[in-house]
Amino acid sequence: NGGNFTSSSTTTSLIGNIKYNEESADLPTITITGGTFEAPSNTVKNYENTSVTIEGGTFTSQSAFALDNSGTAVVTGGTLTSIENSAIRQQINGTEDSSLKITNATLNSAEDKTDYTIYDIAKGEDVTADYNVETDSEGNLIVEELTPVTDITDTNTPTEEVSNEENPETSDGIVLFLGLTVVGFAGVALTY
Repeated sequence: NGGNFTSSSTTTSLIGNIKYNEESADLPTITITGGTFEAPSNTVKNYENTSVTIEGGTFTSQSAFALDNSGTAVVTGGTLTSIENSAIRQQINGTEDSSLKITNATLNSAEDKTDYTIYDIAKGEDVTADYNVETDSEGNLIVEELTPVTDITDTNTPTEEVSNEENPETSDGIVLFLGLTVVGFAGVALTY
């Protein structure tokens, strides 16, 4: 509740919420109410199988993310800022569920970054361009994979005509058409 917290570490998060004992049924939960948090790296890192609730406050990361979420995160109010990156990174994994709900929060990201980065843990890469990120009426972050386009036809490109002289493999002497007509008892003609 409140307070000022800073870190000088470039390799660890200011606050890390992690479940070390996989056999435990307890879900590590952290609640942050107000306060000022500043770090060169992640300000708050919420790992898989954990839960964080942020109610107000100011969170600033210099080079990473104000909130890096792989578990369950609920943010109500507050300001999340990254000077050099996206304000929030939402990590996804095909085997684990992660969720993010944001209500009335201010997100500030670097000029060339989106407010949300989507990172696929299984692929080990940023997949933001492959996803559409929207917020529903209740503040839940909806991350939907875009359908890749595999065949694009440009109808504005003129087709090129090739003469027989330019392409000898398709000369009239080589192309052969064969038609066979069969007339059945009912008088129907079939052409093969």
